[in-house]
Amino acid sequence: MCGIAGWSFPKGAAPPMAALKRIAHSLAHRGPDGAGFYERANEGIALAHRRLSIIDLSDASRQPMLALDGKVALSYNGELYNFRDLRAELEARGATFTTTGDTEVVLKAYLEWGIDCLNRFAGMFAIALWDERSHTLHLARDAMGIKPLYWIEKSGGIAFASEARSLRFIPGAALTLREHGVAQYLEFGYVIDEDRTIFESVRKLAPGTRLSIREGKIIERARFFEAGVRPLEIADFDEKARELSGLLSRVVDEHLIADVPVAILLSGGLDSSVIAALAGKRAKVQALTMAFDGASLDERPFAAKVANHISASFKEISIAPSDLIVELKQHAAMFDDLFADLGTITSRLLYRKCREFGYKVVLVGEGADELFGGYDIFQVPETLSSWAKFRLYQRYAGRRHGSCRALFAGLFGEYLSQTSDAFDAVRLFESRRQLPNQYVMKVDKASMAESVEARAPYLDRRIAEFAYGLPRAALMQGDQNKLILRKVAALDDLLPSTISTRVKYGAPLDANWMDSDASIRALARARLFADGSMTERYGLRGAMSEYLIDRKSGQRWPGALSIYRGLAWRLLLMELWSDSVLRAPTTTELLDPIELTGDKLVASKSASDVARIATVNTGENNSAGASNNARADAEIIPGLVSTIIPVFNRAEMLKRAVESVLAQTYRPIEIIIIDDGSTDDTPRAIAELTLAHPDIVRGFTQRNSGPGRARQFGIEHSRGEFVQFLDSDDRYLPEKTALQVAALREHATAEIAYGRVFAVGGAGERLPDTAHRTHERHDAVFPALLAGRIWPTNVPMYRHSALARIGAWPSTRQMEDVRFDAQAGAARVKLAYVDQFVAELWMHEGEHLGVAWRRDPKAHAERVDALLEVLARARAAGVSVREPEFQHFCRTLFLEARWAARAGLGDEARALLSAAASHATQRRWQYATFRAAGRLLGWRFAGLTVAFTERMRLP
Repeated sequence: MCGIAGWSFPKGAAPPMAALKRIAHSLAHRGPDGAGFYERANEGIALAHRRLSIIDLSDASRQPMLALDGKVALSYNGELYNFRDLRAELEARGATFTTTGDTEVVLKAYLEWGIDCLNRFAGMFAIALWDERSHTLHLARDAMGIKPLYWIEKSGGIAFASEARSLRFIPGAALTLREHGVAQYLEFGYVIDEDRTIFESVRKLAPGTRLSIREGKIIERARFFEAGVRPLEIADFDEKARELSGLLSRVVDEHLIADVPVAILLSGGLDSSVIAALAGKRAKVQALTMAFDGASLDERPFAAKVANHISASFKEISIAPSDLIVELKQHAAMFDDLFADLGTITSRLLYRKCREFGYKVVLVGEGADELFGGYDIFQVPETLSSWAKFRLYQRYAGRRHGSCRALFAGLFGEYLSQTSDAFDAVRLFESRRQLPNQYVMKVDKASMAESVEARAPYLDRRIAEFAYGLPRAALMQGDQNKLILRKVAALDDLLPSTISTRVKYGAPLDANWMDSDASIRALARARLFADGSMTERYGLRGAMSEYLIDRKSGQRWPGALSIYRGLAWRLLLMELWSDSVLRAPTTTELLDPIELTGDKLVASKSASDVARIATVNTGENNSAGASNNARADAEIIPGLVSTIIPVFNRAEMLKRAVESVLAQTYRPIEIIIIDDGSTDDTPRAIAELTLAHPDIVRGFTQRNSGPGRARQFGIEHSRGEFVQFLDSDDRYLPEKTALQVAALREHATAEIAYGRVFAVGGAGERLPDTAHRTHERHDAVFPALLAGRIWPTNVPMYRHSALARIGAWPSTRQMEDVRFDAQAGAARVKLAYVDQFVAELWMHEGEHLGVAWRRDPKAHAERVDALLEVLARARAAGVSVREPEFQHFCRTLFLEARWAARAGLGDEARALLSAAASHATQRRWQYATFRAAGRLLGWRFAGLTVAFTERMRLP
C-alpha cells in the first residue's frame, strides 16, 4: 500500500520535479517506508512513489519498478490478492521473477498481456504505468474503487496523485470549490458524481476505469469493470451458501498474505465476525474493537463473544468526544475530496491504535451491506412510484428537498432501466456512487493517514461478482437481510447463533454528540457563526442559529431542512477542512536527500520510519501507558521527542543547536527544522544536517511565514508523543530531555513539563541576544498559572495531545509566545516539574559552577550565595556588562530574587535585585527589572524602588 503521483507533459517539456517532490512528500503518510522517482525529461514523463512495505520488504520491490531497460515503469498503490496464481501462470509462459511481491507480477502481467491485464487482477489498486514504446501513460483504478486516483489538467499536461489535496502543489493550480459539488456534499454528505470532485479542476478515476495519456493529452477512456446486477435463479440455497463460504474463505486467505503482522477490526456484527471467523481457520487472529464513551450502543460484549468463539486475542479501545474534537481540529484535511462520514475520525483513532500495537495490515468488513442488501433502505417495493422515488431521495439526503433532487432522480431512472427490481437499483446506487465516493474513502483516508493498510475482503472483485448474481430472495425476506451471509455464518458452527441472527447496528459516530456534548456544540458555534464562514456563504446561518442557539431539531413542513444535526456536522467539517486544504500554504518544500541522475532511480529511507523502528527497539512503545490520551498527530510515536527549530539565519548557530539536541542521552529524538526565509547558507546547512542524520533530522522550507506559523507547521509534521520548541540561536543542556520525559511519565495526567536550567555564557560559550525573551513571556503569563510554584525556564516539553487541545500557535509575530501560553492557562493544562534541577553557569575563563538544589529555604540561601559568587568572579574576570550573555545573567539574578522573596528570604532577594539593577546597563533591562520588582514583590522594597528610580532617572 502506497502513495503515487506523476506528470505527463508533451515531449521535451521537462516536468517540474520540485513540485512533484512536494506532492510526493505530502503523501508520506501513505508510504513512510521509502520514496522513489522516475524521470524521462525528453519524453515528458515523471513518476513518484511513497512506499508502505507489506509484501517483500526488501529494496528489490521498491518503486517505481522498471523493466526493459527502463522503458516501462510502474508506480503502483495497492495489493494484488491473486498475484500468486498470476505469477504461476506467467512463469509457465516463460517469465522470470527476482522478487517475492505482487508489484513485479503487475509489471510482468502488463508486459505479457498489455493493458488488458487489468481484467485479470483481483485486488485493490491505483496504477500508473508508463510505456515508452508507445509513449503512453496508463492510469487505472480497481474494480470497486477501493483505492482513489485523482488527476488535473494543467500547464499543458496532466498530473495525478493518490490524494486530491496534494495537487495543490502544482504551480498555478489553486484548488477552488465547485459549487455543484458543494451542493451534493451538503445534501448527501459526499459528491455523488462518478468522476468529479468537490474541486473545480480536479477529477477522479471512476471505479473499474482507465485513462491512456500521451504527451499530456487523454487519448482513450475505457471501463474494464462495472458493477452490474444480473440476478439468477437459485436452485439450492444451501449449496449456494456453501459456494459463497468457499469463495470467501479463499479470498480471506489471500487477504492475510503479508510479511508484517495482520489484525482484524471486529465490531461484533455479522460482517466483520464472518471475516474474523474465516481468518481464524487459517491462523490465530488478533482482533481489535472500539466503543464510544457515553454512547447508547456498545458492541464490545458481542465482539468479545466472537473472539472467544474463534479463540482470538482481543483488545478493546474506547473513543470519547474529546478525542473527536482533537481529530476534527487537527486532521480535517484527511477528508481530502470532502465527504462527511464522521466515522472516518473514530476509524482513524482505531487505526492509530493498530499501528501502536504493531499492526500495519488490518482486515475490515466494509462492503457487505452494499453488496448483500444489509441496510433498511433496501426494503423497497419492486417498482417505485414518483412518490416512492421522492421518499428515497429524502432518506439519502436527510432533508425534504434540495437542488440535487433532479440529479438523484436521473440516476435512479437510469438504474431502474437496467434492472427490473427497485431493490437492485438501490444496490447499483450503493455500489457505484455511495460505496466508492464515501464508504471506501473512509477506509482509505483513515487507514492511510496512520500508515496502515486496510483490506476489505467483501470488496474483492470475485465476491462482488458473486453477490451481483444473487436475487432479492437470497438476500432479503421481510425484515431479515443478508440471508445468504447469515447462512454462511451458521454453516459448521462458524459463529454463535446470537451473532449470525443479530440485527445490524453498525458502528457509526454517535450523532447525538452534536446534540448533547457541550464542547462540540461550542466548537460548532464558534466556527459556523464566524464572519465569512461557509454557513454565511451558503445562506444557512439562520438554520444553524435555530439549531445551536434555539435548540430546534429541524424545520417544519414544507421547509427543506428537516434535520439540522447532519447539516451542522457537514458545515463544521467543511469549515475545518477548508483551513487545512483551501487556505493552507503551498510553498512547503521538503529538503530531502533524494537525487535524480539521468534516468536512474535513487530512493531514500524515511526518517520517520527509522525513528519508529528505533522507538520499538528501545522498549518505549508502551501501549498500556498511552491507552486513552487524545493524540494530536496522524503518526504519533509513543516515546519519541520532536524538537522543532524554526530558523531565519545564522547557520552556525543552527548547527550548534542541533548538536546540543543530538547530545541528549534520551532516545529516540527527531529534529524538525523549518527554514523561514534564511538569506545566508542556512539552507545548505539544513541539507547537510539531513544527509548527516537522515534517521533523526528532517528539513522543510516555509518562507516568510513567521515564527508562529513555522512552529505550527512543525507541530503538524511532528510524530513525537512529546514536542519541544528550540530557537536556532539557543543551546540545549545534556540530559534535560530525559528529565522532562521522566517527569511527564511520572505524572501521567500532566501535559507540559518545565525544568529549571539557566545558562550564562562567556567568551567561549555565547548565548544569543534573544535568550531573555522566554523569561519575559513567563513574567507576563505564568505567575497566575503556576500559582506560586517553581518558576519555569525556556524549552518546555509539551505532550502532543496538549498542543492539539490548546489550539494552533498564533501567527502574529509580536507576543505570540505570550498569547500561546495564555491559551495554555485558559485551557488549564496540567504541568509537571522536573525535580532534579541543574544550573550550568559558564564563566569567561571557562569555569562553570553546577548546583543541585531542592525547594527549601536552606537550598535557596545556598543558591543565592552561589549566584553572587559567580557574579563576583565574572566582574573580576573583566566580563563586559554590555555583553548580551551577561545581561541574561542579570535576568537570572532577578528570577532568583523573585523566588527568594517568595521563600521569605528578604535580604537575599534585596541583594540579588540590587545586583541585577547595578549591572543591567541597558535601559530596557533596567525598566523591566524595576517594573517586575514592583509587580511581583508588591512594592515591599521601597528603598530598592527608589534606587531603581534614581539609577534610571525616571520621572
